[in-house]
Amino acid sequence: MKEKLKKIFIFFCAVIIFIICGKIWRYVLVDDTKSYTRLTMYQLYHSEQNIDIAFIGSSHVYVSLVPEITDKGFGKYTFNLGTSAQRMDGSLAMAKEVIANHDVSHIYLEMYYGMASEKDRTQLTNTYIISDYMKPSLRKLTYLLKTSPKEYWVNSFILARREWTNFFDADYVKDLIMKKSSDSYKNHQWVRKEGQTAYYVDRGFATNESRIPEDTFWNEAAYNAIDVEHISDVWRDSLWKIIELCRKKKVQLTLFITPISESTIVGKGNYDSYVQEVRVIAGQAGIELYDFNLVKPEYFPARDGAYFKDEGHLNTQGARTFSQLFCDALTGKISREQLFFHSLEEKMLYQEPFVYGIAGPSVNEAEGVKYARMIANRDGGIEYRIMAVSEEGNERMIQDFSQNTEFSLPVEEHGILYVDWRMEDGSGDTTALQISY
Repeated sequence: MKEKLKKIFIFFCAVIIFIICGKIWRYVLVDDTKSYTRLTMYQLYHSEQNIDIAFIGSSHVYVSLVPEITDKGFGKYTFNLGTSAQRMDGSLAMAKEVIANHDVSHIYLEMYYGMASEKDRTQLTNTYIISDYMKPSLRKLTYLLKTSPKEYWVNSFILARREWTNFFDADYVKDLIMKKSSDSYKNHQWVRKEGQTAYYVDRGFATNESRIPEDTFWNEAAYNAIDVEHISDVWRDSLWKIIELCRKKKVQLTLFITPISESTIVGKGNYDSYVQEVRVIAGQAGIELYDFNLVKPEYFPARDGAYFKDEGHLNTQGARTFSQLFCDALTGKISREQLFFHSLEEKMLYQEPFVYGIAGPSVNEAEGVKYARMIANRDGGIEYRIMAVSEEGNERMIQDFSQNTEFSLPVEEHGILYVDWRMEDGSGDTTALQISY
């Protein structure tokens, strides 16, 4: 009996030593001093106020909804639980955490198309962004076991293993210990440095004060269509689990999509197809979907780069404007009929013909070519004349006036594209664009 107790004692001592060593290794090897999620999760677990409303989703959530505005708009305490590239199973984990720790009345779940068709389960950064800061629990264990393949379990459960190569870098370890010794790190505070445009604010909200430059015509994010045909089973299954979780816990659930630069969603070419997929699920579940990419331009100017930090995310000005609009829409101050179009196609036809710029480039190094496509709010009826003038002064007519929208350029060539566009039926004037390439 004594021998058995001795073995149990040794086992528990080994476990305790292992945990302590793991914490030490994490402290000296894992640099999370700039992590937004570390601060978000700390506030989630240590909030003195009950979180009534939670906004859950990808980075489009944490840059879009300002708590001080949504608190006033809803008359309740609100919190952002967005993380970079958050998959739907990550959203499920977040929903479980906030419901377990707070008496939540309403969850607003963001439905960014970029996470719907993911296939690669070996790139686990977006999983670790969440799991690294979850409290030890059966929920955390379940999340890691289900989202990471067996061959990645060591990295999943021993954080320092991912940064093991830095163990022998004395300068790295010394610098990291100094950063983690600061009061701001220990107190889970973000200290904004002078000139810093991107920074954490509060309750999961992080902002960026930069904007899309006015002379931006290229849009890489717009080039490839949304992969509607391969929406993943994990995405669908996780979404339905969130729906069932909210039903079980009597938490109201609403789906929404944040505004993305109009150039991006128009350039995708099949945005309405994706939204229809989400609408079908929402209809089956009996929940509402609010798609703010279909907002009328007089309420939110999604064409204006002044509201975006890049082609997909709102900046400070955009977030403040959208937060108020979001509250007004969800509390019924503005009716659906007054605010939304039924589809992106309807929204585009409502506006005058317009050419945003060029989707791409999509570079094929093997072929030595970069592919591009014109972006316009009309599927047809616009003619383009495109001339390339290289830096060496060589002129090349890519195409005379034609409704063709796709073209290519040599990878190593740079210069100016002269694009003239006009309506095929002769209505309106010819508009000229000069675009660096």
